[in-house]
Amino acid sequence: MARDERMQIQQCNWQVVNCTAPANYFHCLRRQIHCDFCKSLIVVSPKNLLHHKHCVLDIDEMGT
Repeated sequence: MARDERMQIQQCNWQVVNCTAPANYFHCLRRQIHCDFCKSLIVVSPKNLLHHKHCVLDIDEMGT
């Protein structure tokens, strides 16, 4: 992604994320809930990662 495009996204009221693990998805949703000023959350990761049997984490990894 070009620098101009990144700057444009950062200045908008959007939060674009690419979650590669269940913990990433969890923390993105948690941040949306606890944020004083919430931006629109755009998740661009494929949904099949959430259902894939090898894409799992221990509960200890969710807290880090």
